Amino acid sequence: MLHIKHLKCIEIHFFETTCELLMKCKFIVLALLHALTTGNLIRNGDFNRIESDGKPTMWNCQLGKGNNSIIVLQRKYLNFNAVQITILNNESLVTLTQMIDLEMNNTNKSSILMSFWYSTWIRQSSGSIRLEFYNQSNRRIANEHMKSLASNLTWTYVQIRKSIPSEAVLAKIIIRMNRCLGKILIANLSLEQIDSWTKETFVISPRSDASLFIQWTFNIEKRTSIDRYDIYRSTSILSKLNYSTNLLVTIPTMNIYGKNIYESMYTDYTVRLNQIYTYQVIARDSHGKVIDQTSLKIGQPDQGFDYYNATILLAFRRPDGIHLSWKLSAETQANSIILYHGIDTIEDIDKNDRVHQYLGRYPKDDMKIILPLFYNGPFLLISDDERTIATAKLTNFTRPRLMFTQTRLAFIRQQIQQSEHAQQVFNALIQSIHKYRPDSFFNFCWAARDAALIYAITNQTDYIHLAYSALMINRQNYTIYDNSSIKLRFAHSTMVRAQAFDCAYAGFTIEQRRELIRDFLYAASIFTSYTGKGRKKQDFLIKCSHFSLQR
Repeated sequence: MLHIKHLKCIEIHFFETTCELLMKCKFIVLALLHALTTGNLIRNGDFNRIESDGKPTMWNCQLGKGNNSIIVLQRKYLNFNAVQITILNNESLVTLTQMIDLEMNNTNKSSILMSFWYSTWIRQSSGSIRLEFYNQSNRRIANEHMKSLASNLTWTYVQIRKSIPSEAVLAKIIIRMNRCLGKILIANLSLEQIDSWTKETFVISPRSDASLFIQWTFNIEKRTSIDRYDIYRSTSILSKLNYSTNLLVTIPTMNIYGKNIYESMYTDYTVRLNQIYTYQVIARDSHGKVIDQTSLKIGQPDQGFDYYNATILLAFRRPDGIHLSWKLSAETQANSIILYHGIDTIEDIDKNDRVHQYLGRYPKDDMKIILPLFYNGPFLLISDDERTIATAKLTNFTRPRLMFTQTRLAFIRQQIQQSEHAQQVFNALIQSIHKYRPDSFFNFCWAARDAALIYAITNQTDYIHLAYSALMINRQNYTIYDNSSIKLRFAHSTMVRAQAFDCAYAGFTIEQRRELIRDFLYAASIFTSYTGKGRKKQDFLIKCSHFSLQR
């Protein structure tokens, strides 16, 4: 028989054993967490550890004068915590800093790779992230500017590489806002010490137009045999992709001067709001063998206010029918929508003639329907509570349409027949095509445009062949390196290629059209990948041109 004291002993022993097990479990969990983050030299770079006042643990916060703040916002973006630095006094200096021990035992790791997500709203000046390096005497030997943090409402992913000074044993990361107004949000901040020659770069950045920009690089030694890049994508956060079902797009490489030119950028326009995606890029040779592959990376479309709160209704005439598509504002309160034909206001709805006006009721999700060709518009989209959402007229996209219309071409033909001067100018244009001696691949775009224009005027197929040949030669410059000086020439070339495509469209085969459209898609992905002043206007013009070309 057990006495009470024995029960107490058993209870105490059980309690101690349980505590010991819990401590061991805790230790194991912490060890596992540490193992998952050993690459990050920054302590609490994910901002998961928070002080009672909301500041991030293991960080030194300097608020300056005025009502400024540094707090951690939980699960702010992609389930990451984010540190928010707010400055309300433009005479203040606000900093978030941490000293970092560098790995001195591994001499191969001679570079620093910094990565993070950020979003900013700044009215004056800008913030910045810097790295200071110190030697064994605690003397500062280098001060590296890593990233300016100007106003950027879109959550953006950044990767930055810098060489480590040979004598450096310590580094100090400094996130600062000086003499500015606004706020900075930073999430998942990481600093890795790497071998700069073997570490690939893989960036997934959301854009305000609801697309995801993808950029990658591989080892220099492995590039020589790359034939194509396969980009794989799947929904949700995954640790492995299915290569038989998750292929998103294949991007072939091109050759110039006997060397590969590597497209290393892509913009995914097919993503949806509130959806998380996992991506991976695999480099393959001409036989399909894997040469190299990136790590898996996640991304999520930006919930840009301007884009998601705009309603779009489009109607196009195609050979197989009238293509009608719409995207509703994120703010719409409609549970379903109703589509009408032949009217553009609610007041014109005839309750007694729904057979001719009423096209159907649809869910509020983005949709596309194909109607018979006898529908001529206009079209009216209303909500289930009878409020107007959008109207659209049938767009008649005949070609050419960028520089000339059929009416204008008819006038040009008339002038050539009636005016000696016009005929001389036209003959000189024809001669210039045959005498053209461009000094670079870029300049072939001009010959392509001129040949396409002559075809549009004369309908002679010889000029189609000349235009297409020139476009294929010019195509070899369709790769842009981020630090190159040829972006402007690339933009000019793309504009002229669009004009050539438009004028010679009727003469190109279906396969030639598809090939050229793929080039324009690639160009659009590059143009929308760069930020700067006037970006919204630039993006809008690019999208309009891109949309016009495809349709």
